[in-house]
Amino acid sequence: MKSILPVLILFITLTTLQSCLEDSCNEQRTFIQYTPVYMTKAQFRKNISPSDTRPLENPGKMYFYKQYLFINEMGKGIHIFDMSDDSNPVKLTFYDIPGNFDISAKDNIIYADNAIDLIAIDITDILQPKIVKRIEDYKGLYSTYDPSFYYVYSIKSNQTLTLDCTDNNFNRVSFIQENNFNVDASFDPKSTVISASGTGVGGSFARFTVVNDFLYIAEDFHIKSYSVTNPANPELKSNNQLGWGIETIFPYKDKLFCWFQFRHVYFGYRHTRIPCFTIFIQPRKSLRPGDCT
Repeated sequence: MKSILPVLILFITLTTLQSCLEDSCNEQRTFIQYTPVYMTKAQFRKNISPSDTRPLENPGKMYFYKQYLFINEMGKGIHIFDMSDDSNPVKLTFYDIPGNFDISAKDNIIYADNAIDLIAIDITDILQPKIVKRIEDYKGLYSTYDPSFYYVYSIKSNQTLTLDCTDNNFNRVSFIQENNFNVDASFDPKSTVISASGTGVGGSFARFTVVNDFLYIAEDFHIKSYSVTNPANPELKSNNQLGWGIETIFPYKDKLFCWFQFRHVYFGYRHTRIPCFTIFIQPRKSLRPGDCT
């Protein structure tokens, strides 16, 4: 009996310590949660229905064209304001465009992403927009298969989660759980998203921009060039692969600046259909400009 007693005491002590350790392992953290929204082709390939009642809820990129200010409602469409009196903006309408994040314009034609498609919209009558061309699956993501539902956008919300140290996600900054993407709130980017005469003016987060007779679109790996000599009929002319991580493009004088996550590139316009590689810049290191031939 005496020999068993120390063993029992040791067992009870270890069990108590383990319980305490487990209790101290719980951690409550705040996450930004992104819940994906899926639609059928019929749901996002529809005529634009203008509305003047939708409030600004999750504004994204802005674009200036003529006297108008276009503000993207992230993933859902475009708010349009009349800025004739810039001290008193007047809300005109809202274009319902599922999966829209980017805007650019030329000669009363707006170019916008619509889920997986690229659309050209005639805004000669700003209150009666008309889709004049649709380029289906312009990124080529679904060339080999046709799902019933397509990812269109994500709904962003704040979530407080309690994680145990035995949870695989305990020390992770981001993770997927129950089809939701979670990012630790302290790491989630807080940047304002902004899109990029006869053409309009965008900002430093643009992925669409028009220069002269060409529409440039930045994708994750490519810069695509569309001829818009006929603004209502954009035609793909080139697809330049630059590598992963393109974040934004911005035109300045005769250059097209391409910002990557870890480097910057800009192109010249001597050959507008296929922008000419001019210079490559890395933090703390820059290369001499090459010739545009």
